[in-house]
Amino acid sequence: MRILIVTPARSFQDVHIKVMEGIRSLNLGEHIVDWILLTEQKYKGTDQGSREGNLRLKLEYGRKIFLENNYDKMMIVESDNVIPSHTLLDLIKTPGDISATLIMDRPSMVHGQYEWNLVRQTGSAFNKNALELIRKKEPFIITGATGYHCIMIDRKVLEKTEFKATDIHSYINWRGLGFQIYCNPLINVGHLDHKKIYKKEIDGEKVIIFEA
Repeated sequence: MRILIVTPARSFQDVHIKVMEGIRSLNLGEHIVDWILLTEQKYKGTDQGSREGNLRLKLEYGRKIFLENNYDKMMIVESDNVIPSHTLLDLIKTPGDISATLIMDRPSMVHGQYEWNLVRQTGSAFNKNALELIRKKEPFIITGATGYHCIMIDRKVLEKTEFKATDIHSYINWRGLGFQIYCNPLINVGHLDHKKIYKKEIDGEKVIIFEA
């Protein structure tokens, strides 16, 4: 299988060394894997200059490269996400057309128990019973959104539709087209923060937090 990892960023200097180390340490199995950085794309358009607009343009450029070079799956790893070495192979094994990891909220945003991004979005993005599903440690269908963060997308998805204005709009679009989106709670991705918070203990469990 041919897999393209894409990392959207303002510039290559904005990709933290821990993010690079995480990608370099990935177990690849027998798959062919390439990695590209998607930096600022200066195209004319109504959304030019906005964070969401620039992100969409970067991912669309990545989708163009993906399709032209006949990759099978695209894996998005954002520039502030630190992934464990088993991430790629576990995402491949996860059911669904789009598969996602667990992603911790930035440390500065964590104030309660198990404030994973997926749990925090329970109300606004309709990920009902997310905490209970996470604790079962089995892949489950995402009923709302979780952001791009670290996800894997099958080729048939990228052939059929483009990335939308925001990550939540992309999730709504994917679901509307009939694609299944799963979360694999066995993959726990670190989220870099720009504040000096070094450690967290959540619900009695020590959680690894990375400092930017």
